[in-house]
Amino acid sequence: MKKLTLEYIQKRHFLKRGLLFLFLFTGFHYLLISVLEYQIMSQDLFMWRWKHQVADRQNKEGEIDYQILWIGDSRVLGAVNPTILSRETGKSMVNLAGGGMQFPAMYFLLKRYLKTHSKPEFVFLSQAPYAWNRHDEFFENQLKFAMSFSEYQELVPKTFFQRWNLLLQYPLFSLKSVYAFNPEFRGSFFKRGEHNREVERQMCENLGFRAWSDRQLQPSDSLELQWKFEPDPLSLEYCEKIFQLCQQEQIRIIYLSMPFPESRIQGLAAIQSSLLSEYSKTLKAFQKKYSFQLIEALEVRPDSEFSDFSHLNDLGSQNYSKSLVPKMIEWLKS
Repeated sequence: MKKLTLEYIQKRHFLKRGLLFLFLFTGFHYLLISVLEYQIMSQDLFMWRWKHQVADRQNKEGEIDYQILWIGDSRVLGAVNPTILSRETGKSMVNLAGGGMQFPAMYFLLKRYLKTHSKPEFVFLSQAPYAWNRHDEFFENQLKFAMSFSEYQELVPKTFFQRWNLLLQYPLFSLKSVYAFNPEFRGSFFKRGEHNREVERQMCENLGFRAWSDRQLQPSDSLELQWKFEPDPLSLEYCEKIFQLCQQEQIRIIYLSMPFPESRIQGLAAIQSSLLSEYSKTLKAFQKKYSFQLIEALEVRPDSEFSDFSHLNDLGSQNYSKSLVPKMIEWLKS
């Protein structure tokens, strides 16, 4: 009996020491990653975090109650410069778009913003047609960079059987696990920190806008013409939630599509792709239900203004933002 008691005590002590070690190691690891995050994390973390700091009033830009919010994916992030538009339209605005940001992430971001700010007059909303489809890497960005526990709880019942592997990694994301973040080391360890700090500086200087590149789209670049418009049910549900939220708060939504490069539009037409027609049908169905302002005209711009098949380059973003000014003045009046 004494022997069994001794074994039990030893096992209990071993378990306690093991749990204490795990707790201390996790805490040390969390602090270490927090100190070194600029050196090892992806630039997407800092772009997403800046937008959520605005929504949660955790940085200087978050102190302003903006009249116009731009919400969308990477095409909006790298195309719409609020500093140009605010100066010309006289409306205060901020670009809250993020790379790989899909409708669930946009909805939660807007909801956070409305909890801490006076409601804006307008929300400009945009999402590339192919980004309505299921993209687990985009969903993973939301889990890694921005999702609160209450938002996580809301999504689990809706997505567990489709994305259980990502959802189970959420505790690792929350603990800043290097493995879970998969920072994709590129170039010098020290230059990465320099780059990430520059990303944050640009976010602040340009109110959330950041040009992707000064590179020009080349004829040899892939145009990715085979994409289909097959919306993920989760995207459809949360797109509708955005419309419902804005209708409830009496905020006007203006939905528009970002520009396409000339060669890609020609390529889609040549293969008779249904991508754009199905995209248009879906938006019109939502418009009938929620009566938002839909800008149907699809803008086509020269290939020289794009850095790849989808994103405007530095020159393209400047030209596009300037070209938006007279259109925005009309849209805001209508």
